Amino acid sequence: MTNPNRDLTTINQLKRQLSPADRKYIDDLQVYLNTATVFYSNAPINAQLLAMLQDLLNANQDGLNAAEWFGHDPQSMADEILRQFPQPQWRAKLRDLAGFVALIIGISWFSLLLSSQKTPQGLQLNLLAFVGVPIVELIVIGVAFKLLHRTTYQNAHSFFHRHLPVILMGLIFLLGVAAILVTSLSPIGVTYILPTPWDTVLLTSIILVATSCFAVSLYWRYHS
Repeated sequence: MTNPNRDLTTINQLKRQLSPADRKYIDDLQVYLNTATVFYSNAPINAQLLAMLQDLLNANQDGLNAAEWFGHDPQSMADEILRQFPQPQWRAKLRDLAGFVALIIGISWFSLLLSSQKTPQGLQLNLLAFVGVPIVELIVIGVAFKLLHRTTYQNAHSFFHRHLPVILMGLIFLLGVAAILVTSLSPIGVTYILPTPWDTVLLTSIILVATSCFAVSLYWRYHS
């Protein structure tokens, strides 16, 4: 079994030996492959990229660059690579997705607890924010990665098209921030007063649970 972290380290080291054009070819391929399976294990992707990099370095010694060796249509090649990867079982998908969702929820709730208004009775919680903010963040992250995947090999014929991914991702980010602020600051919805010292207990519990879920997910991701 290959170690994905070790493979990724080796990939980054080998890319330093490439020419700028070849490095961009591999970087784009890496982004395209990784954003296609962002919530799942990237071990097979790293193993494939490592093998391709080693082949490319050998081809460089014969005077061939990445486009000449792998072809001038990297997107079609990348799609074929993705089709050849075995589809993860539903348990693996659920495990990886649950770990990621737990981390986002933990970070969101921790931030909301820290920013909640402190009253003499305790901590005032906006329950709408605790439901809405993680959902908004997950949607924004998912859309951003999907957009990055779809625009990696987009033809750039103008300034607008060259910078379209950055523009759209910026708009998505601003929309997400606006939605989070509106949701967290909105007086609409049910509020709950969490008495002291239960606010501290809840903060600690969220950190422990979210960290544990994410750690377990990573362990099974790389050792199963």
